[in-house]
Amino acid sequence: MSATSDRFDRLLAAEWYTPEQLADLVDMTPNAVRTAVYENRLQARVVDGHIIEISRDAAIDWLKNRAQQESATS
Repeated sequence: MSATSDRFDRLLAAEWYTPEQLADLVDMTPNAVRTAVYENRLQARVVDGHIIEISRDAAIDWLKNRAQQESATS
């Protein structure tokens, strides 16, 4: 198994993500993830305006909602 594949498998198995980790996993910019949190489209634990962590379940819900919205506009 390659180092990249091993890293990806560990990310997929994680229960919690930083914005940077989630962005890397779904091939987005960290700013796109942060914007989704601050616009209340993605649930996250935020302390003093700083995103601490995003649960895997919240990330999955957010991605499902994005996919549904994209297919509705197509």
